[in-house]
Amino acid sequence: MGRKIKRQEVKGRFGLRLKKLMDKKGIDNAHELAVELCDKKLVTVKTSDTFITAEAIRKSEIDSTVKKIRKHLVSDGINDLQGEFAMAYSTYFDCSLDYIFGLTDVMSNDRKIREAHEILGISEEAVKNVKDTISGKKAYKFEYEMGINQNEKIECINSFLSSDSFVKFIEGLCDIGIYIIGYNDKVKKLDEYLDRTYEKETINKAFDWMNFKEEHMEEIYEGSTLESPEQLVVDAANDIDAILDKRYELQSKKEFDLKVLKYNLNKIYTNLIDELYPDEFDNCQLLYNRIVESHS
Repeated sequence: MGRKIKRQEVKGRFGLRLKKLMDKKGIDNAHELAVELCDKKLVTVKTSDTFITAEAIRKSEIDSTVKKIRKHLVSDGINDLQGEFAMAYSTYFDCSLDYIFGLTDVMSNDRKIREAHEILGISEEAVKNVKDTISGKKAYKFEYEMGINQNEKIECINSFLSSDSFVKFIEGLCDIGIYIIGYNDKVKKLDEYLDRTYEKETINKAFDWMNFKEEHMEEIYEGSTLESPEQLVVDAANDIDAILDKRYELQSKKEFDLKVLKYNLNKIYTNLIDELYPDEFDNCQLLYNRIVESHS
């Protein structure tokens, strides 16, 4: 058995793409991949006539395939790859040759999925999700109960995407995402201030001092005076206290603001459904609630 391949051992555009495919498949090393390719008869290897047992022949085939895979993991282009192995990788990993060679970020062999990704800029997974929903590959229980067919789903999706409220709905989702990014950035800057201002040892001493004070809080209230550490540690402790207070303030504000943003988003969604089905809003809301409950 081979050892797990480390990221830093992989080189070249093709090698990196092959390693990514192996990771996604849960394959740790060249030996594991070689066994898979040989057992599935995706590659053929010429063996010497000196091997007389099936076990010896299989070992020779796998060892030869391992050497080639290791070479591919440090490859940067098509010149180092035999056509047989290109097709073997494409078949085993269920991806296009263009993806293997780094010419596209879309794994699928479906040309229409790739075109939709290139035209709209949305991910391959998003395109597949819409396609599978329309085709019935992803169908929910309520669809069978209500007898919803493919044309009705297409009409529903078209109405949804062409609605003015759809744009507002997407903007509402983006507002939430942008807010969370902004919050995380503020918290990160607070942490970076500490790392930039004090040595790690000083920060650790400051935390120890803060814990020590907390343990002896009763003595402090009774008028006892504790021996303070060096001034730099005290300053660091004060800054940590201030940063913790600021983080609590930011967290509280975040919880409130997100509730407001989610409320507004729900309102936009409600308006969207009402706009699409003005006479059947109650039924649509009931249907929506059933979908949510079935997936919660």
